[in-house]
Amino acid sequence: MENQVLLKIEPKVRIIDYLKWNIWMLGVAVVFFILTFIFGAIGINTLPEMEPLVNMFMGALRIIAVVLIPILYLYRTFVMYMHTGKISYKFYKDFVRFEDNFFNKNSKEILYKNITEVTTDQHVWGRAMNVGNIHIKTNVEISAGIKIPYVENPEQVVAQIRKIISEAENE
Repeated sequence: MENQVLLKIEPKVRIIDYLKWNIWMLGVAVVFFILTFIFGAIGINTLPEMEPLVNMFMGALRIIAVVLIPILYLYRTFVMYMHTGKISYKFYKDFVRFEDNFFNKNSKEILYKNITEVTTDQHVWGRAMNVGNIHIKTNVEISAGIKIPYVENPEQVVAQIRKIISEAENE
């Protein structure tokens, strides 16, 4: 009974969560693509002997904007999505354990007596989706604590965490 998990949090990330946080990258690709047409329209290729080289350069920029940036963006989004699915936070009687089993296996334990603060934050999109981040801060210099991202109903979960910590302190 000593190692019974009192609370387990596994961030449940929807792919839309990553898409909306990284939408700026697609914006960069669109701006990049539009700029190639603007530079072509303002006469950047006025020298006849430079025209083939400039056209090749503009074509390469368009390929980068249309193909390479979105592929890199989608790859990054997929890797982040898969990584978050391999993270868990388990609250036991006396400590919390963070485990990350994506490429390497990482584990971190924090005793409740070292926790100084448990907070939550929600951005505009998070409030609309009822998703937020939980921050557990410690008084240990080596570790600044842990951040638990993409928690549904973060206020309720923080209340559960505070209850577990206060019960551990009262024993």
